[in-house]
Amino acid sequence: MSTGSTRHAERDRSHAEGLWPIKVLVVDVEHLPSEISAAHPDGGRYEGLWALVRRKEPPAALLKLPFVDGHLTADELRGHIDRSANGSTDGVLETLEQSLPTISVIVPTMMKRLHHLYLTLESLEALEYPAYEILLVDNRADGCKELPSWLDRFPGVRLLPEPRPGISAARNCGLAAATGELIAFTDDDVTVDPAWLRAIAQRFAAHPEEACVTGFVLPRELETPAQLRLEQYYGGFGPRLLAPVSHRLEPRGPGILPRPALIVELDEAERPLRTFSLYAAGSLGTGANMAFRAAALREVGGFDETLGTGMPSSGGDDLSMFVQLAWRGYSIGFEPAALVHHTHRRDDGSLRGQLEANGLGFTAMLVALAAQDRSHLGAMLATVPRAVRSLGLSYWQKLRPGSSKEQEVEDRSTIAGLARVELSGMARGPAAYWRSRRLVKGLAS
Repeated sequence: MSTGSTRHAERDRSHAEGLWPIKVLVVDVEHLPSEISAAHPDGGRYEGLWALVRRKEPPAALLKLPFVDGHLTADELRGHIDRSANGSTDGVLETLEQSLPTISVIVPTMMKRLHHLYLTLESLEALEYPAYEILLVDNRADGCKELPSWLDRFPGVRLLPEPRPGISAARNCGLAAATGELIAFTDDDVTVDPAWLRAIAQRFAAHPEEACVTGFVLPRELETPAQLRLEQYYGGFGPRLLAPVSHRLEPRGPGILPRPALIVELDEAERPLRTFSLYAAGSLGTGANMAFRAAALREVGGFDETLGTGMPSSGGDDLSMFVQLAWRGYSIGFEPAALVHHTHRRDDGSLRGQLEANGLGFTAMLVALAAQDRSHLGAMLATVPRAVRSLGLSYWQKLRPGSSKEQEVEDRSTIAGLARVELSGMARGPAAYWRSRRLVKGLAS
């Protein structure tokens, strides 16, 4: 690489990692816009562009570019695409020859983010899919009271009350009422791509061995430092793979000593790509974009109601479900064409709260799994050396001085600060699980 090219790449990287606001777009190679402007609708300008480039629907590249002259032309964008994408169309989704399965879409809500919820329902009603229902589960203690007046604009939405606390209880309420062959879940701060359900259905049809399919989550906006910092901290909200893969539990075989539970990731040609711990379930997907065969989800018994947002455990319900399905021998697929857009937390305090909840939820999930099935405990203990190496390296990189790569700015969390918040949450997760368990038992009595 020439010196000029190196400087250009470094400039691109610094723009992608450190400056905001950033324009987020999905562009199709077949219909590139003649120009993408840096003008911001509220005045001023965007500093950079994140463009998810699709070729005949599946993503081909995620470009992170600076706006240099206030715009990017189609020729400039095409040049970046040619350098970043491999040009393959192996992952192109084919039209289903069989009838499309019915799908139930379940959205739990506390009715706190009404603007975002409106956008969620608007995007769901615009889905390009012939056979689906939308179930909105009101998870407030006085559910279905003081509803927003605009809800009447969505006659296709079926409203269900679930006064028991926790997103898992809300999801299970939706599951009990769902009529679809497939069950898809998203959140009330998400908008879905029009082809979302079609991509999910086609993935399930092509892979009958898969009980769960997760998909690509792109930020809906990157307007604040906190929103960009979440992307920097995790490297993306959920997996950011551009090719479809399948995940299966590696055969463990007989033996006296506990053996680690490992997931093998396979490409479409069944070639192994990597292995990782079953309990690093965040590599499998996220609750903002997940779908299941209804029969498999009901076989497991639905979501663990001691876990998830709205309970002391704060999270881990989606990860627990991925683990339980894989543990039973089901495959879990990732389909990048199943695209949704998540609205990240805009302010520093909310971001730190999210990281703390993620830490709580992760260790609460581990305790929940071991408490409900003791065989998980042996597998976890056998995984400890691998986990110590992996997590230790990850947190060392985040906690070491200067790892945030930006100057300190008031009201902005550094990467190291967020890592400390997440670790603090992890330390409190086991106790939070037992509080959640007592709460669930009390509600049942």
